[in-house]
Amino acid sequence: MTYAIRTICVLPIDAFASLITKAQPVQPGHLIPIASRTAPFNEESPIFELVDEVLAGHDESHISNGSIPHGGKFSLLVAVERDAPFENHALEQVGMWESEDELVHFAPLPYANDLATLSDLDRAYSAGYLENDPRVILAIPMQGVGQVGPLPDLISNLVWIGIGNLIALVGVGGKELRLTSKARQIAQSFVKRGIYGSETIRFWAATRDEWTSTVAAKKLGVSVSTMEEIFDALGYVKRFEDQTWRLGRPEKYALRYQEWIDAEPSARQLPLADD
Repeated sequence: MTYAIRTICVLPIDAFASLITKAQPVQPGHLIPIASRTAPFNEESPIFELVDEVLAGHDESHISNGSIPHGGKFSLLVAVERDAPFENHALEQVGMWESEDELVHFAPLPYANDLATLSDLDRAYSAGYLENDPRVILAIPMQGVGQVGPLPDLISNLVWIGIGNLIALVGVGGKELRLTSKARQIAQSFVKRGIYGSETIRFWAATRDEWTSTVAAKKLGVSVSTMEEIFDALGYVKRFEDQTWRLGRPEKYALRYQEWIDAEPSARQLPLADD
């Protein structure tokens, strides 16, 4: 990056329904920040803490629909322009980012990015998850969002799709299916990083035209063998020439890709034995 300072702007709560969910038309006031601040390039605090600082002492009567609680959730966007008001078509939503250990993270709730840091957004830009340099960041407060479950049905869904090394046969005669200890570790890691459905993995895989098994496995946080099973189930094909995985074009690969989509979100799951 060639700059030392970036700007964090907070938009009105009403902007969420117009800019994120598209539930209502964009009004001119939705694109004008209610508060803003600058932050050093190397700032490592979670963005929601910086937003709290922006709003500290701010007149809450200017915030539509009431006050914003400390530590509330926010949807993040990156602006192409540097000056407000921002144009609606020039805003890019932050959907995924990478932590310092290169693991990919997603919003823990739809549209909520409260755990990301500014450096995470830089890594998202470098990884190709963002098209625009995160120099001007917009935060839209959210209200009325629920909670997600502690353990996703994603693992069982992946087993149904064909990721076989995540389960073991148990019980009398080996007739029951149970998650392996490795699968439970993966599930816990997925929960922490906002991965709650197989569609999330599909969206992430599509951020690149090609992947190597080792790079993809490191970013998703799974073993190379599990990553290759995921690619195979997604309808990707491994090229002999350079050992990269790409989405297959022949009919049989397109069929696998469609089968993956048909199983979303966790629509088809194998019955797993209780512990």
